[in-house]
Amino acid sequence: SPLSGVLFPHISKTRDVTFFKRIFKRVVSANFLLIGIAIFFSNIIVGFIFEPNPYIINVTRIILMGSLFPIPSMLIGYPFIAAMGHPNYTNWTVVLTSCFHLSCLAILLLFNSINIYTVSISLVCTEMLLVSVRLYGVKKYNLWQV
Repeated sequence: SPLSGVLFPHISKTRDVTFFKRIFKRVVSANFLLIGIAIFFSNIIVGFIFEPNPYIINVTRIILMGSLFPIPSMLIGYPFIAAMGHPNYTNWTVVLTSCFHLSCLAILLLFNSINIYTVSISLVCTEMLLVSVRLYGVKKYNLWQV
Protein backbone atom coordinates (compact mmCIF):
# COMPACT_ATOMS: atom_id res chain seq x y z
CA SER A 1 0.00 0.00 0.00
CA PRO A 2 2.76 2.55 0.74
CA LEU A 3 4.39 1.62 -2.58
CA SER A 4 1.08 2.15 -4.34
CA GLY A 5 0.70 5.54 -2.67
CA VAL A 6 4.16 6.60 -3.80
CA LEU A 7 3.83 5.29 -7.36
CA PHE A 8 0.45 6.85 -8.17
CA PRO A 9 1.54 10.52 -8.22
CA HIS A 10 4.75 9.65 -10.08
CA ILE A 11 3.00 7.60 -12.77
CA SER A 12 0.20 10.19 -13.07
CA LYS A 13 2.73 12.95 -13.65
CA THR A 14 5.30 11.17 -15.83
CA ARG A 15 3.34 8.28 -17.41
CA ASP A 16 6.63 6.40 -17.25
CA VAL A 17 5.58 2.87 -18.25
CA THR A 18 9.17 1.61 -18.32
CA PHE A 19 9.71 2.69 -14.70
CA PHE A 20 6.42 1.10 -13.63
CA LYS A 21 7.26 -2.18 -15.40
CA ARG A 22 10.65 -2.31 -13.68
CA ILE A 23 9.12 -1.72 -10.22
CA PHE A 24 6.24 -4.10 -10.96
CA LYS A 25 8.53 -6.95 -12.03
CA ARG A 26 10.76 -6.56 -8.98
CA VAL A 27 7.95 -6.31 -6.45
CA VAL A 28 5.92 -9.16 -7.96
CA SER A 29 9.03 -11.37 -8.19
CA ALA A 30 9.87 -10.69 -4.55
CA ASN A 31 6.26 -11.39 -3.58
CA PHE A 32 6.22 -14.72 -5.46
CA LEU A 33 9.57 -15.72 -3.96
CA LEU A 34 8.54 -14.89 -0.39
CA ILE A 35 5.13 -16.53 -0.72
CA GLY A 36 6.77 -19.60 -2.28
CA ILE A 37 9.15 -19.84 0.66
CA ALA A 38 6.26 -19.38 3.10
CA ILE A 39 4.26 -22.14 1.38
CA PHE A 40 7.27 -24.46 1.42
CA PHE A 41 7.89 -23.84 5.13
CA SER A 42 4.23 -23.47 6.12
CA ASN A 43 4.32 -26.57 8.34
CA ILE A 44 7.17 -25.02 10.36
CA ILE A 45 5.57 -21.56 10.43
CA VAL A 46 2.23 -22.97 11.59
CA GLY A 47 4.10 -25.06 14.18
CA PHE A 48 5.37 -21.85 15.82
CA ILE A 49 1.83 -20.58 16.36
CA PHE A 50 -0.32 -23.72 16.65
CA GLU A 51 0.21 -27.38 17.22
CA PRO A 52 1.11 -28.93 13.84
CA ASN A 53 -2.19 -29.87 12.28
CA PRO A 54 -2.66 -30.84 8.60
CA TYR A 55 -6.00 -29.01 8.52
CA ILE A 56 -4.46 -25.68 9.61
CA ILE A 57 -1.42 -26.19 7.37
CA ASN A 58 -3.62 -26.80 4.31
CA VAL A 59 -5.76 -23.73 4.98
CA THR A 60 -2.60 -21.68 5.49
CA ARG A 61 -1.25 -22.88 2.15
CA ILE A 62 -4.52 -22.00 0.39
CA ILE A 63 -4.52 -18.51 1.88
CA LEU A 64 -0.83 -18.07 1.04
CA MET A 65 -1.59 -19.01 -2.57
CA GLY A 66 -4.26 -16.32 -2.53
CA SER A 67 -1.62 -13.88 -1.32
CA LEU A 68 0.18 -14.16 -4.66
CA PHE A 69 -2.46 -12.00 -6.36
CA PRO A 70 -3.26 -8.87 -4.28
CA ILE A 71 0.11 -7.17 -4.79
CA PRO A 72 0.12 -7.38 -8.60
CA SER A 73 -3.57 -6.48 -8.59
CA MET A 74 -3.04 -3.47 -6.36
CA LEU A 75 -0.07 -2.23 -8.37
CA ILE A 76 -1.92 -2.59 -11.66
CA GLY A 77 -5.00 -0.84 -10.26
CA TYR A 78 -4.43 2.63 -8.88
CA PRO A 79 -0.81 3.31 -9.45
CA PHE A 80 -1.09 2.23 -13.06
CA ILE A 81 -4.48 1.90 -14.79
CA ALA A 82 -6.00 4.83 -12.91
CA ALA A 83 -2.89 6.98 -13.28
CA MET A 84 -2.89 6.28 -17.00
CA GLY A 85 -6.35 7.82 -17.27
CA HIS A 86 -8.79 4.99 -16.51
CA PRO A 87 -9.83 5.32 -12.84
CA ASN A 88 -13.41 4.22 -13.59
CA TYR A 89 -12.14 0.91 -14.93
CA THR A 90 -10.12 0.36 -11.77
CA ASN A 91 -13.15 1.13 -9.58
CA TRP A 92 -15.36 -1.08 -11.75
CA THR A 93 -13.00 -4.04 -11.22
CA VAL A 94 -13.43 -3.75 -7.45
CA VAL A 95 -17.23 -3.67 -7.75
CA LEU A 96 -17.26 -6.61 -10.17
CA THR A 97 -15.04 -8.84 -8.05
CA SER A 98 -16.86 -7.87 -4.84
CA CYS A 99 -20.13 -8.99 -6.43
CA PHE A 100 -18.43 -12.19 -7.58
CA HIS A 101 -17.14 -12.90 -4.07
CA LEU A 102 -20.50 -12.19 -2.44
CA SER A 103 -22.16 -14.45 -5.02
CA CYS A 104 -19.70 -17.24 -4.22
CA LEU A 105 -20.43 -16.88 -0.52
CA ALA A 106 -24.19 -16.84 -1.16
CA ILE A 107 -23.93 -20.04 -3.23
CA LEU A 108 -21.86 -21.70 -0.53
CA LEU A 109 -24.43 -20.64 2.05
CA LEU A 110 -27.31 -21.84 -0.12
CA PHE A 111 -25.74 -25.28 -0.44
CA ASN A 112 -24.68 -25.31 3.21
CA SER A 113 -21.05 -25.62 2.13
CA ILE A 114 -19.43 -22.79 4.04
CA ASN A 115 -16.28 -23.92 5.77
CA ILE A 116 -12.75 -22.62 6.04
CA TYR A 117 -11.65 -24.46 2.87
CA THR A 118 -14.47 -23.24 0.63
CA VAL A 119 -14.22 -19.65 1.87
CA SER A 120 -10.43 -19.70 1.40
CA ILE A 121 -10.77 -21.08 -2.12
CA SER A 122 -13.44 -18.48 -2.87
CA LEU A 123 -11.02 -15.78 -1.72
CA VAL A 124 -8.26 -17.13 -3.98
CA CYS A 125 -10.66 -17.24 -6.96
CA THR A 126 -11.78 -13.66 -6.28
CA GLU A 127 -8.19 -12.40 -6.11
CA MET A 128 -7.35 -14.27 -9.33
CA LEU A 129 -10.37 -12.73 -11.04
CA LEU A 130 -9.38 -9.21 -9.90
CA VAL A 131 -5.84 -9.45 -11.23
CA SER A 132 -7.11 -11.06 -14.46
CA VAL A 133 -9.68 -8.33 -15.10
CA ARG A 134 -7.09 -5.66 -14.40
CA LEU A 135 -4.57 -7.30 -16.73
CA TYR A 136 -7.32 -7.40 -19.33
CA GLY A 137 -7.74 -3.63 -18.82
CA VAL A 138 -4.02 -3.08 -19.35
CA LYS A 139 -4.28 -4.98 -22.63
CA LYS A 140 -7.59 -3.37 -23.63
CA TYR A 141 -6.23 0.15 -23.18
CA ASN A 142 -2.81 -0.83 -24.57
CA LEU A 143 -1.05 0.52 -21.46
CA TRP A 144 2.12 -1.62 -21.57
CA GLN A 145 3.31 0.27 -24.63
CA VAL A 146 6.08 2.76 -23.97
